Amino acid sequence: MNAFWNTRTGREKLLLGVSALLTILLLVSLLMVRPALVARTEAGNNLAVATRTLDAVTASVSASSPGIAGQSGSASAEMLRTGLVDLAARGGLAVSRLQAGDQGQVVVQFDAASPALIFAWLDRVEQQYGAKPFEATLSGESGGMVRASFEFRGGAV
Repeated sequence: MNAFWNTRTGREKLLLGVSALLTILLLVSLLMVRPALVARTEAGNNLAVATRTLDAVTASVSASSPGIAGQSGSASAEMLRTGLVDLAARGGLAVSRLQAGDQGQVVVQFDAASPALIFAWLDRVEQQYGAKPFEATLSGESGGMVRASFEFRGGAV
């Protein structure tokens, strides 16, 4: 192997080194980077599905327990919560925080989201559920993205 390397000119050694580097970069990309990106995307999708499943199970448990105080408000808030997450997922938005309060309020937060997707989501929420945010906060982030938080009250469904 040393004889092969020593008989190469400087230009050939440089080309062999560059090709070895490119081969290593290709292998790292194929074996590490792409699987990590796919896993991250699948994790986000799994989170959305798990959130919807949790909401459905919670609503089912609430409906089957007649002794719970404020059940109708809680059930409608759960339905709104499920609907908000579902509309966001279908609209290409990832919910970063979702919180439901004791009195029917639902807080939805998006991090690094497109303003156009946020406003389209708000429009669909109003059209489909008749819900308008009681309180909203939008702040700009880098790259033209925004961080948005919306509080819906009353569980209007």
